[in-house]
Formats: sequence, structure tokens, C-alpha cells
Amino acid sequence: MGDDMSPEQARAALDRASRLSERIGEAGARWIRVGKWVMAAIFASATLTWGFVEPLALRTVLTLSVVAAAVAWAFVWARADRAVGRARPRRRLWEFDLTALVFLVVVLAGDAVEVDGHALTGAAWYWIPAALAVAAPLSVSAFRTRRP
Repeated sequence: MGDDMSPEQARAALDRASRLSERIGEAGARWIRVGKWVMAAIFASATLTWGFVEPLALRTVLTLSVVAAAVAWAFVWARADRAVGRARPRRRLWEFDLTALVFLVVVLAGDAVEVDGHALTGAAWYWIPAALAVAAPLSVSAFRTRRP
């Protein structure tokens, strides 16, 4: 019975385990915030690319490239997130759905509307606030990600 622990050793081991668990939780929350910030920046840059690049073919190719970067980042983010695959309740990530919806509305509105007979392509007064609006759901979610 040489492997028995004293109550003091058991308490010390439990304290160390508790501190380690807190540090892991903090690192996970930090990684979630970083991931959301990067996705917000990617969606904002896709919006700006769509709004400022001419001609239409180049605009489409570049915007699709930025969206492909979002997909690539999602794979990197999920692969590096050690919490993925753990048993935890699955819930829908509303901020990604809302960001995609706002992106589509902004792009469709920007292409459909003409002001004084001119299209909104290149109109900084529209596309810069639009990019901020697209990034807002993920940015708010990143701020609200709770710290363990």
C-alpha cells in the first residue's frame, strides 16, 4: 500500500487539477474569440471586395477567393480547437447565420440600388458601413464570449 495518498496530497492534487482545468478553459475561450474575430474580418473583406472591385468577373473571382479563405479558416479553426469532438451539447451558432444573411442582403442591396443613376460600386459611404454591419454579429459574439 505504498501508493496511498495523504489527505493533504490529495487536496494538493485536486487544486493542481482545478488550476489546470481553468487554464485550459481560458485558452479555449481565447481561441474561440480569435476565431470569431478572424471570421468577422474575412466577411468584412469579402464585402469590401464586392463593393470596390471592378469589373464584375474579377469582383466575383476575388470575392469567391475570400469566401474560400473563410472556409479554409473554419477548417483550421475546428482542427485546432481541442474542444471539438468532446461530448457537449450541440447548438446552432446564430452569429454565423446572421453574418451570412447580412452579407447577402448588403450585396444584393448594393447591386440593386442606384443613386442618381449611378451604381453603388465604389461608393465608400455605402460599402464601409456595410462591411461593419456584416462583421457586427461575429464581433458582438466575440465580445460576449464568456471567460471561464
